Amino acid sequence: MNTTPPKVAPSPSEPIWKLPAFVFGILVVVGVVGSLVLLLVNRVDIWRGFGAAWVSVLLAQLVSIPVILLSARGDARKMVGGLMAASGVRLIVAVAGVLLAVVVGKFPPVPSLFSLVAVYLPVLAAETWMLARPGPRKSSPGGGKT
Repeated sequence: MNTTPPKVAPSPSEPIWKLPAFVFGILVVVGVVGSLVLLLVNRVDIWRGFGAAWVSVLLAQLVSIPVILLSARGDARKMVGGLMAASGVRLIVAVAGVLLAVVVGKFPPVPSLFSLVAVYLPVLAAETWMLARPGPRKSSPGGGKT
């Protein structure tokens, strides 16, 4: 009896292929809403910190796209592993980008790091929602739902 899972590549209509575009959309929304809130505060140091965090998360998302798309070519285990790896890559690149802005660019540390949390968490929540949302599932070869 063969116990290896079948290699099924997702169709372009499945969430994994829509994930990068959806996360970029959320990143744009976070940028616009954050900018509107910062208009009320009107402090240059917070604007600089928010800008550094937003650009770092944007670069981190760009770096993680190839990992996500490569993982979509395998079975379910490879896909989950690839998504976890992409999340780790994204976190490392985002934190490294903000730390680089703080240390080398002399950006204010507290607004930069707090803004990183404010920008990164909605992106992570959107990615999680996109992957865990209920929807039609393909049936497995055994006839049950996956």
